[in-house]
Amino acid sequence: MNINFWLSIILLFSFESLCAQEGSESIPKLIQQKQYTEAISLCDQTILKTNEPNEKSRILIWKAEATRFAVSNAEAIKILSPLSKDLSLHDSIRYDASFNLGMCYYRESKLVEATNAFAQAKELSKKLYGPDHKAYFSCLNNLGQMYKEQAKFRDAELTFLEAKNLQFKNNKGQELQYARICNNLADVYCALNKFDKAEDLYQVSLRIKEKTSGRNSKDYSKTLYNLAKYYDALGKYNLALATIDSATLAYHNAEDLDLLKILDLKSIIYIHHEKYEDAEKLILDLLAKRKSAQQEHSSEYALSLMNIGFLYIEMKREIKRSNNLNPHWKNVSKSMV
Repeated sequence: MNINFWLSIILLFSFESLCAQEGSESIPKLIQQKQYTEAISLCDQTILKTNEPNEKSRILIWKAEATRFAVSNAEAIKILSPLSKDLSLHDSIRYDASFNLGMCYYRESKLVEATNAFAQAKELSKKLYGPDHKAYFSCLNNLGQMYKEQAKFRDAELTFLEAKNLQFKNNKGQELQYARICNNLADVYCALNKFDKAEDLYQVSLRIKEKTSGRNSKDYSKTLYNLAKYYDALGKYNLALATIDSATLAYHNAEDLDLLKILDLKSIIYIHHEKYEDAEKLILDLLAKRKSAQQEHSSEYALSLMNIGFLYIEMKREIKRSNNLNPHWKNVSKSMV
C-alpha cells in the first residue's frame, strides 16, 4: 500500500467526521423549527458517521427530544433511560439524559420515576457545575415540584428552601425565578398548615412579579390564585374573593382553560362563603363552557361536577338549619328530594 492510499483513507475519515459534526449542528435547528421527522432522520444518519460513544449519545438525546414531539414521551423514554444509566458515558451526557428523562416521565404522570430521574440529575449537576449553577437550581425546583405533587410536603419544603436560599444568594437578573420559588414554598407551607410563613412568601412573589411582569400577567395571576386559596383556607372569604377576582384580569378570552380553573376556585369560595346562588350560577356556566369545549371526559369537567354536588349538599344542610324557608329554598328543597 502506498502513501496515497493512506492519505485517501485519512481524508475520507476526516470528511465523515466533518459531515457528522455538520449533521449534529443542524439537528437542534431542525428541532427548534419543529421539523421533528427531519431531525430524527438526520440523527439516524449522523449516528452512523461517528464511533465516539459520547457523541453518539448526545445525538440520541436530540433524537429523544424530537421523538417526544413526533411520536410520544413513552418512545423518548426508551431512548433516554439507557443513557441515564450508562456509567461509561461522560457525566454531562448522563445529566442531560436524566433531566430530559424526568421531564418525559412527568408528562406521562409517572411521578415516582420522574422524581428518581431529577434526583440523579441533581447529583450529577452538583458534581459537574457546583451548587451555585443554574442547572443545579433547575433540578432542585423540579424535584421540589415532584415531591409537592406526591404530597411529600416535608421533602418539598427542604428542597424548595435550598433552592430559595441558592437563588437569593445568586440572584443576578433572576428575580422571576426567585418569585416562583417563593410561590412554590408558600404552597407547601399551606399544605403543612404553616400559614404564618406562607403569606409573607406570597407577598414577596407578588411584589417581584408586579415589577418584572406586571399586574395583568399570567405569572402574577398564578400567585394571586394561590393567595386566594390561602385566604379561603383561613376563612377570610372577602379577601379570597377580591384576590381571585384580581387573578382573572390577566385573561381576555372567556374560554381560556386557565381562567376556568381560576373560576373553579371562585365557585368553591362562594360555597364556603355561603353565597350559594352565585356558586350555582358560576358552576353551571363552567360546565356549559367545558361541554362546549368537548371537555366532558376531562378531570376539569369532573371537578365541576363534584363542585355542583358539594354545593347541593351544603344547600341542603342550610335548608335543614333554617326554620323559615324563603321561596328559593323551598324550590331547591323540592328539587333535591
